[in-house]
Amino acid sequence: MRGDKLVIHDGHRRAARQIMPLLLPQIEKTRSTFIITVAGESGSGKSEISAVLSKSLLEEGIKSLILQQDDFLEKILEIEHKIISSHKPRAYIIVTKNYEVEKNDSTG
Repeated sequence: MRGDKLVIHDGHRRAARQIMPLLLPQIEKTRSTFIITVAGESGSGKSEISAVLSKSLLEEGIKSLILQQDDFLEKILEIEHKIISSHKPRAYIIVTKNYEVEKNDSTG
């Protein structure tokens, strides 16, 4: 979440290196904004991998903006008017948590 201190490990860098070759062709062939979602359990490294992806995209000349789900929902108007209009990213990385949906069979 915004304000959290990230600790980037080699595993996060390896994951981003594996993802980048899949992302770049997709981003480059679109003329519109590209949205990347990163999902996983709490503590699985979503924010860290997203930070490495964002840096890697910038190295390729592609601006990106990381939107944490909690921050996005809380600050949507601020993000729309301040960050997006001034930053003009070509890619958005949205980090979400995986939520398990419990199946409830009431047919007895």
